[in-house]
Amino acid sequence: MPSRKRPGVKGRITGTITDYLYAALRHAEYRILEDGTYWGEIPGIEGVWADENTLEDCRDELQSVLEDWIIVSLVNDLPIPSLDGIELTADKDVISRGLPAELLRQGGVSREEWERL
Repeated sequence: MPSRKRPGVKGRITGTITDYLYAALRHAEYRILEDGTYWGEIPGIEGVWADENTLEDCRDELQSVLEDWIIVSLVNDLPIPSLDGIELTADKDVISRGLPAELLRQGGVSREEWERL
């Protein structure tokens, strides 16, 4: 997948957040625990897991946790492992212009907090 540069913005994002999200979820592993709940995780992405009563709820929660993890990782310039040749890397200019304010809000990051980083 070729890198994309956004006009007037330094840095680049190789792949989109959506591409990365789908790739990561294709790697998800699920199992039923002894108590009958469903456990889901994505190997290679530490701290991204879900434990819910149904498989559907577990998948939904895992996706939500992954979305939050991506936002926090991008905002804090934390490493994001490559998956299926998709890499997410961006400097703050790319994130502030290319990442919708709604995603920052959902990640619990206010505009004021972002500006202080």
